[in-house]
This record gives sequence, structure tokens and C-alpha cells, in this order.
Amino acid sequence: MCNHFERIKRLDFEISEVYASVTVELSEAMKNSSYKHTLMHLYSLVASCESIKSGIEDAFQSSNLYVSKSLLRSLVEHFLRFNYLCFSHVENKSDSVAKEFSEFCALKEEMDNIKANNFKNKITGADEIDVNEAIRAKFPNAKNLSNKQIDRVSQKWSYKRIVDHVSNLDIEGSSGMAGFLATLVPLYSQLSSFIHGGLSATEYVTSATNAEHEPAVIGEDYWTACRISGFTKVFSTMIAAESDINLLPTILQLNKLMGHLNGESMDMSSI
Repeated sequence: MCNHFERIKRLDFEISEVYASVTVELSEAMKNSSYKHTLMHLYSLVASCESIKSGIEDAFQSSNLYVSKSLLRSLVEHFLRFNYLCFSHVENKSDSVAKEFSEFCALKEEMDNIKANNFKNKITGADEIDVNEAIRAKFPNAKNLSNKQIDRVSQKWSYKRIVDHVSNLDIEGSSGMAGFLATLVPLYSQLSSFIHGGLSATEYVTSATNAEHEPAVIGEDYWTACRISGFTKVFSTMIAAESDINLLPTILQLNKLMGHLNGESMDMSSI
């Protein structure tokens, strides 16, 4: 295993240890914050990004390029949503976007689930569920909204809308975040083939395997995953620090470690 991978793994471990050392403080900050919904969703995305990153590390260990790319696509989408929530809060100093996410994203997911089950019911001959009735029973706040209105509001959380919004946010100087995000948007599209079973994904894996580049490519995926995971920890802590200034030294520690991590690169020839 190459020195690059070991250094990246060590830095990622140190970042995780620093973040874990203030778990109690982060929890208390959320309790005392005026932005509880924002922090709740950011903390949740920190955890899910961490899990996906671990899966990419496992893919490196087993040399499974297809799994690595599929997980990275999911991770990028999680991270873009994280940025939408995080920087919308920074921009507006409000919990409104996160509150809307809490209600309408879950509502849209429920609507899609009901429609999918109705498709199954139609095929099997079972009774179909009344979408309007089921939605309004579970989400009383949607009582006066039409399905079209619900769909229109929920579309804010589509990938395209999130990308459009994030691209217009002023995030220059945010620990190299702007440049990093700029690389992730085209990467998301490039990786779509791995999610949807496209031909280009298969061709890519075959080419990388034949050229014996597979370990190096997965190593680069892991580095990207560690950076994403690290950035979620930095920025969730920054927002939590608005309620607890004692978290400021932790932010400095995290930023320092992220500087080292961002300075790393995966030398493909050395893996």
C-alpha cells in the first residue's frame, strides 16, 4: 500500500478524532441553537458521508473499482445537499431552508413511494392507494396544497436546483471549498453511468483494469471521499460554533488538518 494512501488515511483519522472529541459540545450547540433544523440535517449528512467514505475505503482494499465509483457518485450528491443547506444558512442566517427541507423533501419521497407501490398494486391487481388522502393524512401541513404545488416546492431539492444554487453562492476562501466543488459537479455527471448501468461505466472499468490503473483510481476516489468527509466536519462545526464559541479552537484544528489533506494527491504511478 503506497505512502500517499497511508498519509491520507492518517489525516482522515486525525480529523475524525478531533471531530469526535467535541461530540457532546456539538449536541449541546444544537440544543441551544436557533438553527436546530440546519444542524440536525448537517450532522446527519456528516454521518452518512462518513459511512459512504468507509465503503470506498473497503472498495480500495478489495480493488472493486465499480463499487468505488458508484459510492463516490452517491457521496457527491450527499455533499452537494450538505452545501446547499450549509451555505443557504450562512447566506440567510435562517433555519427556514432546513425546515422546508424537513417537510417537503420527506413529503416528496412519500409521494414517490406511494406512486411506486401503486404501480406494483396495478400489476398485481391489488387496490391502489389514494395519493392525496395518504399524503394529507401523514402531512397535515400539506392539507391546503395541491400535488402540483407540493411537487413544485419539492423540486427545489432536485440535483439540478441544488447545483444551480450552490454555483451562485459566495464561498470563496472557504478552505478551498469553491475550487473543490467546481470539480465535483462534472464528476457527478461522469459517474452517473455507474449508477444507471451505462455502457461507459463498463468500458471505463475494463480499460482501467487492463491498464492496471485500478488501485490508483480507487485511491484517488478515497482521497476525494476523505476531503468531502472532512469538509462536512469543518462546516458543521463552524455553524455549531455560532451557539458555542468554545468550538472555535476545534475549527482551527480541523482547518489545519484539512489544509494538509487538501495538499495531498494520489500519485497514480506509485500505487
